[in-house]
Amino acid sequence: MQKRGQFSISFSMIFSIIVIIAIVGIAFYVIRSFISLSKCTEISLFYNDLEEYIEEAWQSTIHQDIFPNEKYPATIPSGIELVCFGNIAQAPQEYNNIKKAFINSNGNVFLYPPQKACDSSLSSIKLEHVKTNEFFCIPVRENRIELKTKRDQFEALVTLSR
Repeated sequence: MQKRGQFSISFSMIFSIIVIIAIVGIAFYVIRSFISLSKCTEISLFYNDLEEYIEEAWQSTIHQDIFPNEKYPATIPSGIELVCFGNIAQAPQEYNNIKKAFINSNGNVFLYPPQKACDSSLSSIKLEHVKTNEFFCIPVRENRIELKTKRDQFEALVTLSR
């Protein structure tokens, strides 16, 4: 005789529900990991395109262009607000937050905020064959920046500017 309000469920049914919940939880974790990996890959591809572009500009006799372009269509993942260039020690006072975040970095390209750059591991790099006349930051709009690059015939390095 069963009383009203009594609910009976077998052990196998309870175990099945627990297994389903565990599978769904693991699936969400894996999806989040792939999205994070995608962001890291996009940052790495941005750096790779930038390095190849600078190398090509440095090897040319005369160069004046804007990065990214058709040949190097670099994009920056969402969450990155600024891409900064130059010597961090020479950053003006308006960039104190950036200066504090990268105080121990020896790079000359910085992604801000660093926490959004693949857990800070890819937040800065050191570009070769470049110079800047000042420390500057370029805001990221629609996952892109506009970096002006120039190299005259008798200059040894590619000059970066806003």
